[in-house]
Amino acid sequence: MMARGTQNVRVADLLANPENAFWLDAVRRAEDANPASTLNKLRRLSTPPPPITINAHNEILDGRHRVLIAMERGQTYIEANIAP
Repeated sequence: MMARGTQNVRVADLLANPENAFWLDAVRRAEDANPASTLNKLRRLSTPPPPITINAHNEILDGRHRVLIAMERGQTYIEANIAP
């Protein structure tokens, strides 16, 4: 179980959760080719996006698009808020 608050979380740990992997793949397939999608808007950002939100089991509650962008950028860690 993780402590509450903002911390850096390994992207690999998020991908190890099968539910996260399923939804990340679904988001990528649904939005990749749409130029107006949230995913493509985030790709154009030059600044880091806000932290994602996960629970104590590393399940992504908010921020799947941001995790995909972090993966594309080769980040090994992403900032996350830990929800109760």
